[in-house]
Amino acid sequence: MFADWRVERLVYLLTIFVILAIYSGGAMDRWEGAIGSFFSTSNVATLLAGLGGASLGGVISYATARKTSNEVFKRDDVERQEEEHARAVTCLVSTMQIANRIYTITLALKDVSNPPGGFEPWQIVKTHTGENETNVAYDAKDFTAFVNAGTAEVINRCFLLSERCGSLEKSFIRYNELRDEMERFLLPFSTFNHGHVTTAIPTAARNEYRYRSHNLNNLLVSMHSYASNDLKEAKSLIKLMNNTIAKRFSDRNHLQLKVDTHLKTKN
Repeated sequence: MFADWRVERLVYLLTIFVILAIYSGGAMDRWEGAIGSFFSTSNVATLLAGLGGASLGGVISYATARKTSNEVFKRDDVERQEEEHARAVTCLVSTMQIANRIYTITLALKDVSNPPGGFEPWQIVKTHTGENETNVAYDAKDFTAFVNAGTAEVINRCFLLSERCGSLEKSFIRYNELRDEMERFLLPFSTFNHGHVTTAIPTAARNEYRYRSHNLNNLLVSMHSYASNDLKEAKSLIKLMNNTIAKRFSDRNHLQLKVDTHLKTKN
């Protein structure tokens, strides 16, 4: 700032000097003697003309440089904000993908806490396909906007939600395996008639049946509890991310995402 002031003052003085030189011809008509002779020499005239051109060129160059510098700074700032906004939206979309996966599991387990009369939870929840064992990957730069906005808590919550989703999906894979084993265990005791299955478990096999049934039901109850809590966390996290993006980038059109609300959860 101090350096800019000194340059501006120098340019200002040189400009005044040039103006005096340009009008020196009129001054010499009024001035007499040695001063008039001095300004009338060709060397001095050449010097003044050179100084005038240099100072005027300096003024133009300085103004152009400042304008260019300001434009570059503004362009860099716009590009930085655009990248920050794009990464924040990417982070939001990734979190929405996790929320959708948790929602799918929660939907499959919706009857676990209150199965129809006469049925056990494992008899209601069929084997489920489509689980993805790969956790959603976040990039550290995706969280820049949230850190700058004072909501750095989003970082830990996103990574934790991703881990919880992966754990749920692995648990469902394990449930599928145990349920398939149960079906193979019951197959020798089952008969099929017009699409209906009737199973009569002999006394000798009932203890094993109870053991297998107990493990399946406990796993389902545990998964249902975790999935319900994780879905509520996903809704809360996405709401915070939406609000942060809306406030930080209020001058832009931004994406608003919501978790499917058809499946009711207690807040």
